[in-house]
Amino acid sequence: MHLDRVSKARSFTETVETAASYWKAHSAFGTEKGMFTCALACSLPVSIGLYAREFFRNSAEKHLGHPSVESASDEAMSVATHAEITEFVRVCNLAQVTGLMGLLAETIVGVIVSVVDDCIQANIGGVFDSRLLHMHLRWNETRIYSWLHGVLGSSKPILDSYRSQIRFHIYTVFSDIRVDELFDIFVEYPASEPALNELKICVHKTDRYQYLKSAAKEIISYRLLHLGAKTGQIVSVYVSAIKCLNLLDPTGDLLNSVSEIIKKYLRTRSDAMKSVINLLTGDSNEMESIDIEAMDEGVPDETREIIIARHAKTKVLDHAVPADITTNLVQIFDSPDVFIREFQSLLAERLLAKTDFETDRELKNLEMLKKYFPEAKLHQCDVMLRDMADSKRINTNIHKSVPPDQQPRITMKILSRLFWPNFNYETNTLPACFKVFLDSFSGTFSQLKSMRTLRHLTSYGTVTLDLELEDRTLSFTVTPSQASVIGFFHETGSWSLPQLETASGLNSGPVEKILLFWIGKGVLRKENDMYTVLEIADENFKADVMDSEDAEVLEQSQAAPSSVQISEKMKPFLAFISGMMTNLGALPVERIHAMLSQYALNPKYEGPIDILRAYLAILMEEDVVECTNGVYGLRKK
Repeated sequence: MHLDRVSKARSFTETVETAASYWKAHSAFGTEKGMFTCALACSLPVSIGLYAREFFRNSAEKHLGHPSVESASDEAMSVATHAEITEFVRVCNLAQVTGLMGLLAETIVGVIVSVVDDCIQANIGGVFDSRLLHMHLRWNETRIYSWLHGVLGSSKPILDSYRSQIRFHIYTVFSDIRVDELFDIFVEYPASEPALNELKICVHKTDRYQYLKSAAKEIISYRLLHLGAKTGQIVSVYVSAIKCLNLLDPTGDLLNSVSEIIKKYLRTRSDAMKSVINLLTGDSNEMESIDIEAMDEGVPDETREIIIARHAKTKVLDHAVPADITTNLVQIFDSPDVFIREFQSLLAERLLAKTDFETDRELKNLEMLKKYFPEAKLHQCDVMLRDMADSKRINTNIHKSVPPDQQPRITMKILSRLFWPNFNYETNTLPACFKVFLDSFSGTFSQLKSMRTLRHLTSYGTVTLDLELEDRTLSFTVTPSQASVIGFFHETGSWSLPQLETASGLNSGPVEKILLFWIGKGVLRKENDMYTVLEIADENFKADVMDSEDAEVLEQSQAAPSSVQISEKMKPFLAFISGMMTNLGALPVERIHAMLSQYALNPKYEGPIDILRAYLAILMEEDVVECTNGVYGLRKK
């Protein structure tokens, strides 16, 4: 049987019409349909696949319309004209009569798959706050199924098979797109919860849990764990990731695999612990404030058929309970003692920086941590907060116990020395105008607390000053060192830098910075190496703008110990640190700090981690140790 003209056709319609004319002629002579179809298959043009894809894709794009949540009629969804529909139906009927549809069924299904791909890509990319999976599945069950039935005219079992194939492909495409967008989904959570729920369904339907697991680790590695990301941002995204991964996999297996690489990377960041504590206590400037009580509510009770089905294959019981967010954050560090010590240090900083005695927020944070740590380990924090309450009461009693005209113009925080981190005791001398306030307060305190004495920490706190000059009165809130230096000008109008160093007991560096500060405020001027009060304002002078935050930064730089002081303080522990590195190899600073705090007893190590970090930097400059990827080890000679 020869069908020469079929092989010469130049379009799908021409192929179908030519085949139909041959079939009409041969059927009149009693030719069997199967024999004709075999002959037709051998005579089809080489490009019949290309012809068919072009023909059916144009038709599918016009007839299938767009997936929609709302029910729509065929006429409303189709953009094809009546003439186009009539012509399409005619060609399909002819193709069915000749058996050509059976030969091209897989090609036609491939065309539908391609159309579905393009539609899903256009509809769901970057859209996380809406449920989009259901409408695409419904599109497959209604419009696509109806179109295939009209085109192929196959039996129901065959059509059901094609429908299942396309449904599976929809799940696969959805999971591919959502996995690629996983990092953005983490960042957008909780607005992205609908997309997460759909990803969970798709991963189950396609059995692609291992793919999700490996892809999540890879995406986190190159999108988050790099030098361009701030530590606070990494911690913030980690918190969102914990919530999202617990939603995707309530057993915690997925979270454990992803969190391990995040924890390992954060241990190389020197400010990771501070960022975590700031997040937990709500003190972070880089991260959105998070309600700790709300975020540790746990995983909601929900249907777990998906998890049970997956673990039935891997023979893992579905009774794992994912750790809450606080536990995951604390587990970043090798030892909980290191975390507690850093929390104590930051709590002390926060309490000392307060201008009042309110501690409601700090008390709430401490009660939250007591859920995760033994109360005994947080006893120092309890004492610090109690000191604040006692200080408020003592200050009130002192001000009530003396006549109004004799009341000390000062408010003090009275701290229990043994329960607070080590303070920086300065040996500076205060001017007489300030010393009288301290002496007055101390005298009254001794009368109320006869068995206790005060040791003033003159490098902490703030001072509010009203400077009365000839033509103006200026108000400032400054650090004690800044107030102390300007206080000496109340006694003598002019000072040289060496004279102020001797009078104040401060080094030349801090004194010179403070003098520049007051010059910038238009209070002092420098002439011939002498600093003098500017009683009458210079009309051409423009004062520098420095708020209280600038003053705090300057004070911190002044109060920070020098490298010589750090070396002297840490020198007794050098042999211990060297021994650790010799026996255990390179270690992160948190591990070194934890082991020093636990095992260095003679003398006992009680320094903050920042001092240790500074000391290790000094040892690096001396070529004693080296640092690679955040871990410190002895330099090889």
